[in-house]
Order: sequence, then structure tokens, then C-alpha cells
Amino acid sequence: MLKTVPRYRHVISLGYFCSTALELKRYGLRDHSYPFDWNISPIRSALAMVESGFDGFLQLDRLSPEAGYVRDTGTDILVYNEFDPARSIGEQYEAVREKYERRIARFRRAISEPTLFVRYIDSEGRSLEEFTYLDENMAAVLAVLRRTNPLNDLLLVGDDALPATCGGLRVYRVASDEADVVARKFLQKNPELRRNLVGLDYPLGVRAGNLLRYWFGRSFGRVRRYVSLRTRLRDFATIGTEDDPQGSRR
Repeated sequence: MLKTVPRYRHVISLGYFCSTALELKRYGLRDHSYPFDWNISPIRSALAMVESGFDGFLQLDRLSPEAGYVRDTGTDILVYNEFDPARSIGEQYEAVREKYERRIARFRRAISEPTLFVRYIDSEGRSLEEFTYLDENMAAVLAVLRRTNPLNDLLLVGDDALPATCGGLRVYRVASDEADVVARKFLQKNPELRRNLVGLDYPLGVRAGNLLRYWFGRSFGRVRRYVSLRTRLRDFATIGTEDDPQGSRR
């Protein structure tokens, strides 16, 4: 069982991919956008950014466009969904940089209060590289995460082929989705982990607000998709009648 004292003021994704943040969001545990939420972040890169205060992250001369993302070659973090591939990185850079400056400032403020970091262990291709690094260096890893608050803690999620503990910490194991290397909705696959996270001593008002924003966003997204579908169907029907002399008279 996760400890409930002290109360965690924040639960924050430490990567390695976007589903970690998405799962926290679905259960009302994600207060804001933070730097690791939507990127692919190797564990050493993530820890180096936490330790340095994101020194050197997103420098323009180190950003390299690749298929579907932009690689920060200085940190080896893959930045997704921020840069439009149809435009140059340079013309978009300031807006993206300012967005991440806000996320980084928010992250740094948050982790000065009791924070639970959640990390999904990267074991793509059944690799044990990240697991081994964490297992052998857990004391140093926790020291980095606790520099800003000694009550900060780390929760590990990983593939069900991984060992049950890593550096003395439990690994909440889940089966990867079919034809995938990860479990996208891992809380559904590990009821114990879901119960423990839902049962955290976490500010109730904050969680309620987070859930309201999440469900409102989902509902608004469904409305937008419905309106878009109706528009496309109407356009299709209009094209059909324009091409059909009989249809145009009905």
C-alpha cells in the first residue's frame, strides 16, 4: 500500500511516455501540464533535467526534426505534438519555449511540496537497461527527487515480465496491450495500483476540480467531433445533389 502520510500535494508524471500523465488525468490526480507529460523521456535524461532545473533543455540549435516528433539532441528527449512539421522549427520556437518555461516553473514550484512521481519503466523490446539502472542507483535517484522536499517519493509501473521490485521499490506490473510494447490504460490492468492511487491522501477539492475539467474536456471534445461529423456529412450530401440533376430538384 502507498503511504498516506504525509499527504501528497502533487502527483506528477516522470515519463517515460504520455500515458503516464493521461492515467493520472483520468483519475483526477493531474493538476497541471508539466514538462514530461507528452514527451518520450529516457530516465537518465529526466533525472538530469530534475537535478539541473532543466538546464539546456529545448535549445534551438539542438532541436532536430524527425518523423512525427522533434528530438532534443542535448537531452535525447523526444518532443511530441508541439511543432507543426509543415513549418520550420525556428518560426515556432518562441511559442513552444514559452509554453515549456511555464511548465518548468510550475514543476519546480510543485516539487517543493510533497510530491509522488510516477514513472512507467521503459522496457521496450524487453530491454532491462532502464530497470537495471534504477535498480543499481535507486538511492541516488531518490536523492535527486528529494532535493526539493524530503517527503517526495517514486512509484514505478512496468511490464509484467520485469522483476517485482527495483532498488527496494515495488514495481506495479501490467501486461502490455495487444500488438503494443506498453499498457496505455495501465490502471485498468492493475486493480491494486488503481485502488492505492485512488485512495491517496490527496486534497479532495483539488481532485474534484481535476475530474470536472477532465470530464468537461471529454464532453466538449465529443460535441466538437459530432459537429464536425455533421458538417462533413452535410458537405457530402450537398456535393451529391449538385452532381445529381434530379436530386437538385428535391
